[in-house]
Amino acid sequence: MKRTVVEISKQMIPVIIGILVALFINSWNEQRKGQNYIDGISKSTVTELEESRADIVENMPKRNRLIDSLRFYANDEKLSLLEIVLKAEWFHSPQIRVNSWRAISRTKIELVP
Repeated sequence: MKRTVVEISKQMIPVIIGILVALFINSWNEQRKGQNYIDGISKSTVTELEESRADIVENMPKRNRLIDSLRFYANDEKLSLLEIVLKAEWFHSPQIRVNSWRAISRTKIELVP
């Protein structure tokens, strides 16, 4: 039994439409996953910025104390730099958090608008 081109075309149309629908759904799903990833990274980045800011604010008086000690003892040749730092109760540096930025910059930076 020979099938005509019209019969074959009629059978292929639903297959083609099914493939196009599947491609559309896959594309939509990938965009949704990408947006969810960006949303999560954005929230995480905001949290890290807030934590970094709090750490900077907390360490500012300690840093200022060290600067004041360095200025006060600058001309004292009897004290070493280490002794001055110890008098200022050591050197305190804020912890700047960048884990979220590293995560997105290494994986899906193309998703960032």
